[in-house]
Amino acid sequence: VVVVLRETTWGRGWTSLAFIAVLGGLCAVARAPVSLRAISACALAMAMGGLGHAAADSAMPATVRALDAAHVIGMGVWIGMLLCVPPSFSEREWSRVSAVATVVAPATVLTGIGSALRRVWDASSITQILASDYGKLLLLKVALVAVVLVFAMMNRKQLRANGAPTATRLRAELLIALAVFAVTAVLTGTAPPGE
Repeated sequence: VVVVLRETTWGRGWTSLAFIAVLGGLCAVARAPVSLRAISACALAMAMGGLGHAAADSAMPATVRALDAAHVIGMGVWIGMLLCVPPSFSEREWSRVSAVATVVAPATVLTGIGSALRRVWDASSITQILASDYGKLLLLKVALVAVVLVFAMMNRKQLRANGAPTATRLRAELLIALAVFAVTAVLTGTAPPGE
């Protein structure tokens, strides 16, 4: 076990991830300054970028890991805000959440597109991509993300009209986001076409 953890890319990646997760947990428990907790969250996202398909990319490893890290940070901020926002938020607080989400959501989608394109780049055709398990899961993820974006836009419209989105729509956005996470978990363990 020690040899696997020390002498493989996978082992070093998971060891780094576990170490950073423990440090981040300690920062949260100790109620460290927000800046320190934000740094530990970014370090955790970068460590996650060193795992899975990104770790196997030898042509553009830094680019792919940076895309993955930015994608994880963006999704964490976007969906994390929705999980942490109490229903009693004021109109002003909801406006701030909406302003952040308006920047973070498109950035998350764009970094996801960049990562996906890199992973299917070696496929010989769209048909090969769509015929693969990876392609089918990627298509499902894209469809689910589109639904999340529709709910996000409806929530933003509701916020502008009434000062707060409805709890039902927020729950729907979160449930679809959880489905995206589930598909992503399977997708990260599926070989891209051409591999």
